Amino acid sequence: MITLNLSKVPLNTALKEIEKQTSMSVVYNTNDVDINRVISIKVSKESLTNVMGQLFKGTNISYSIVDKHIVLSTKKRSRNNRKKHQSLQQEQ
Repeated sequence: MITLNLSKVPLNTALKEIEKQTSMSVVYNTNDVDINRVISIKVSKESLTNVMGQLFKGTNISYSIVDKHIVLSTKKRSRNNRKKHQSLQQEQ
C-alpha cells in the first residue's frame, strides 16, 4: 500500500517515493518518460495499480512489473490502429 501527499513536484520525486515504499526500482527510458513533468497526487494506502494509474492518466505511458522492477514504457498502438494506418498508406 502506498501513501503519497505531493503537490506540484516533478514526477521523479513521486517515483522515488514509490521506490522507497515498495522496495521496487522504477526503470524507464528517459526519451519516453518526462520525469520533470509536474504532478500532484494525494493517496492514502492505495495499491500500486491505482497510484500508477493516477500518475500516468492521460499520458501515453504504461507500466508493467517485472521481478522487483516497475518498468515504464510508451503505450503501443493497438493492432486495429496499426491495421488502419497500414491500409491508409496502401490507399495513397
